[in-house]
Amino acid sequence: METLLEFGRTRFGGTVGIIAVLHTWDQTLNDHFHLHCLIPAGALSLDQSRWIAARPNFLFAVKALSVVFRGKFLDLLTQAGENGRIETPSEGIKALRKKHWIVYAKKPFGSPPHRAGLPRPLHPSRRSVQ
Repeated sequence: METLLEFGRTRFGGTVGIIAVLHTWDQTLNDHFHLHCLIPAGALSLDQSRWIAARPNFLFAVKALSVVFRGKFLDLLTQAGENGRIETPSEGIKALRKKHWIVYAKKPFGSPPHRAGLPRPLHPSRRSVQ
């Protein structure tokens, strides 16, 4: 999520919202750690005074996101190994640095009229303020 927040600050000069779900296995119950993230199409300005909208079909460059995420992840993995928190064979880290990492991004769900399918507490027009 650090990478997504950084991209939001760089691209929009603001803070993106993120809902993330960690999955730890695939459909056949093999280890397959990955995140699913839901991000609004824009960001809240750093002074929290306005919304900065993204272009309709573009949020972040997916290839750049892959490269930056891989670098951050492997740096943290290396640090954890150096601090003795986990065993990290240097050969394994080197191999992971050469491997192509995939960030998959879907097209946007749509604009506000498409939010009709949201559950009652999540739809903006149905929130109660107390």
